[in-house]
Amino acid sequence: TGSDEPVVGARLGVRIVASLMALPPWWSRSSFTEAVGHTPYSADGVTVNPVGLPSLGLAVLAVVAVFAMLGVLGWRAAVRADRPGVMAVAVAAAALVVALATFTVMPIGPLGLTPHQMRWLWSLGAFLALAVFIAAPAMLSRRPDDHLAATGVDVSPAPSHRHVEWVLAAAVVVVSAVNVPGFTQLAGPDTFQESVPVARALSEQVDDYTTDEAVVLDTANLRYLEPYSAVVMAAMLRAGVDLRVADPGLVRQLGNNRRADGDEPLVVSLVEGRPAFETPEGVRRIAFTTPLDAASITELIEGEMAMIDTVALNGVTFTEVGERDIAAGAFGLSRDEIEVAAADAAGFVYGGLAAELVAAGTLDLSSLEPAVVARLERTSALRRQVGTTTVAVWIRSSAATG
Repeated sequence: TGSDEPVVGARLGVRIVASLMALPPWWSRSSFTEAVGHTPYSADGVTVNPVGLPSLGLAVLAVVAVFAMLGVLGWRAAVRADRPGVMAVAVAAAALVVALATFTVMPIGPLGLTPHQMRWLWSLGAFLALAVFIAAPAMLSRRPDDHLAATGVDVSPAPSHRHVEWVLAAAVVVVSAVNVPGFTQLAGPDTFQESVPVARALSEQVDDYTTDEAVVLDTANLRYLEPYSAVVMAAMLRAGVDLRVADPGLVRQLGNNRRADGDEPLVVSLVEGRPAFETPEGVRRIAFTTPLDAASITELIEGEMAMIDTVALNGVTFTEVGERDIAAGAFGLSRDEIEVAAADAAGFVYGGLAAELVAAGTLDLSSLEPAVVARLERTSALRRQVGTTTVAVWIRSSAATG
């Protein structure tokens, strides 16, 4: 409430709430990824306009209908002394109020409206459905009421409505069955499914690392939204390592007792891609994973040395297709920029640009021997497998930092 950033606001908030808690497909699998997509700021830099949301009028009517339904269910449950039903409906109604209030004051954020800001809505939607299922049987029940009996009204027991319970039980069984096997939503961290086995391998290896000295996490070379640092930190804490962090965001996550004071004797670093293959002197590698086997790594390293020699000796020329691709911006670099990059043959090869150009058929290799061309192509294929699934975790002395 003290933020001066643009907020979602009540108008947009009620549309989002209605789309997930009042209107189909509600909190279903498809809505998790499609209901509210990432929406950058509009040209005014203050507002956002997500596509696919209901109009404000429809959203208000839908939310009012949900409140009315909860009110009826709660009243009926109260009349029948159905305490679980009353409590479930009360919590669901309160959660809906809090959801609307939250969106009214919630900052949009520097990236615009992002789905992860509202993932809690799906939990509320699921609980709302649960509350309805808990309270709904009271609508059909005709259990005798003591206060009616005192007035002389005939309150003889009506036939049992156990069939309602059987219907609900059958629904639970059916829904459970159709949810097997589990379904992975390709949203948030799960978007990068190739990182899951890598993270698991790193975690298992870091679990075996122990030290009596404090370790601080080096965040200088971590890319935005990388998926591995949290895994490594969790594994270290699980292993009893005295892990510290200096980044303010990580301090907020781990707590002030994990704040680095600058005197930690050890530093842990995560290295992705090609640099992970070669561990510097004085550095201990405590975890490593790559899609390449040992023989392929050796072949790649030797092939890269040969590629460097070839580029240094012959320079680079481009095929007709390559010229068109470069002009179209396929590599994000102009022809002149690629030629400047190739002047540093080692950087050109180790950085991966050479491999991408060879794989795309951009470089003219017609003047080279067939065996040389075959080796360049094989090296390119191996190098292109070395990306964010090749990761090393290094430990070094803080005295050697820099």
